[in-house]
Formats: sequence, C-alpha cells, structure tokens
Amino acid sequence: MEKKTKGGNVALLSDVSYNRPATNQVRSKRIMRIRNLLVAAALALVQQANAAVIIDVIEIGGNVEATLSGSLDLNATLGFHSQNNSYDGYLASGGNIAFTAASNIDVYNMDGDWTPFGTGGFGSWDSSSGDAWAMFADPRLGVPAGYVSGDSLSSFATKFNSSFAALGFTPGSYVTTLTNGNITDTVTVNIGKIPAPGALALLGIAGIAGRRRRRKA
Repeated sequence: MEKKTKGGNVALLSDVSYNRPATNQVRSKRIMRIRNLLVAAALALVQQANAAVIIDVIEIGGNVEATLSGSLDLNATLGFHSQNNSYDGYLASGGNIAFTAASNIDVYNMDGDWTPFGTGGFGSWDSSSGDAWAMFADPRLGVPAGYVSGDSLSSFATKFNSSFAALGFTPGSYVTTLTNGNITDTVTVNIGKIPAPGALALLGIAGIAGRRRRRKA
C-alpha cells in the first residue's frame, strides 16, 4: 500500500491489518491440526483397549452392573471343544462371569485358569442381555455360536439391590491372558474401575484446543 508524504514522496507501508487475518488463519489451522492429532491418539487408545474383551463392573443406584465389550481372537485359545449350554452368573473366587444364558454356544479350550476377582461364591444375575459369553470353571471359554475372531461383542447384566461386598467382589483390575504359542489375547475384569484416564485426558485437551480456536477465530 502506498502513501504520499508532505514532500510528495511515495512511501511503502506494511499493511498490518491485511497480515493479521492471514496470521490468524495459519494459527487456527495449526490448532486444528493439533486437535485432530490428539483426537486420533485418543481414539487409538480406545481401539487398543477394545481389541481384547473388557468387563466393567460397577456399583450404581444400589445395584451391581456389568458391561462386556471388545472382541476376541480365537486363535489365542487351544481350539474348539464343543457346543454346550451356558449360564448367566458369576463366581468371584473362580474368576468366572457369564452373560445371556444360551443352549448353543461355542466352547473353546484355553491355557491356564481365570483370574479370581474376589472371594464370593456363585450367584446369578437378575437381568442379562446381549451376546452370550461364558467363562467356565473348567477352565474353558464360551462365545456366541458361529463367532468369528474380531467380531464385536456386547453384553450387559444387573444384580438388583446388591453391592460388591455382598457379592464378594474385590475392587481392582484382573487380567487373564489367553495364550496359544506366540498368539495372545486378554480378558480383563474391572471391578469398580473408571475408564482409562489417558484417553479421557487426550479428549479433554482436544476439546480445550477446539474452544481456544473458536475464541481466536
């Protein structure tokens, strides 16, 4: 931009007002890029957690609720055993939990025992729904009939008017590793444990970055 001085000379002026929008645009793009990277990292953590089977058990509203999610690699078992009936219940001292009783689940052999998550004896859920799943005391593993490795699993169960103490559940995280040669997978039972803080923290930072971008835009 040009401006004439008193002597008639022409001076070049840096038009800061035109540079600022460009600078703000670059800054906004950088913040957006950082936000996208953080969200991608958080989703990666969640997906990694869901690559195995996770059973979260919580006390809420005077009840005990259990939620199963994730997927399983059947190659980590020792192979198909039979089709059998399943149950819907729990045995903390044996590390056993089952959802949605069915008469035709696929049962697989496994190496090792389930990891106990308390001292309580056998009990049945008052309500259970979703995919059939059974951690037998043999020990063996039961999955829905025709289950294919990597398919998503989802189940839910409730014990009304109860508590961890009443069921003999001990708060903590209990992992059982399925092993077949160099192939492994895990089944984790979380008693009273909140979701992974790493993923929540990354999502929180991403949200802050997004709000900062909107304020500066």
